[in-house]
Amino acid sequence: MKETIFRKSLPAYIWPVIWVILKLALVIYVFNRLAFLEAWLAGWNTVPAEYVPWLARGLLVMLGLSLLRSIGWVVWQTTYRVGVSEAGVSLSYGVMPWNKFERFWEPNQIFNCLYNSSGFFNWAVRQGNLILQGSEGATHQFVFQNIGRVRTACELVNQIRARGAPNPQSGSA
Repeated sequence: MKETIFRKSLPAYIWPVIWVILKLALVIYVFNRLAFLEAWLAGWNTVPAEYVPWLARGLLVMLGLSLLRSIGWVVWQTTYRVGVSEAGVSLSYGVMPWNKFERFWEPNQIFNCLYNSSGFFNWAVRQGNLILQGSEGATHQFVFQNIGRVRTACELVNQIRARGAPNPQSGSA
């Protein structure tokens, strides 16, 4: 069986992209109104005049860093990947080489696979949380949030798990 890849569903990107757009608009607005912002800060008479340009540009830098962080969050979400194959289930995500995460579960390490897709919207777009329970005990579970085609992913994992599990009837008594 070829590896099937499951990623975050498209609705998981809606709010992060909206935040990027809003922050970008705010950065552009502040950049275009920098002289007005400096005059407004100078009108307070509580900030020394030599600090006013530094405060205005500092605000712009802070907004720019916030924008970069939001863009990084969207990029990070695009790297989130759950792979299901005969060999097992793999999870990987991360942008920077020093901050990447990769994990692999063989079929005999998986006790059960469940999914949680609550609400009409999640059902309509076929997204939900994929839950892998480890064979070490039911308390060891890994939750992959907002996965697209979550029901299909769970069915594939359970098929692989059932094929990879040892048959209790075949052992010696």
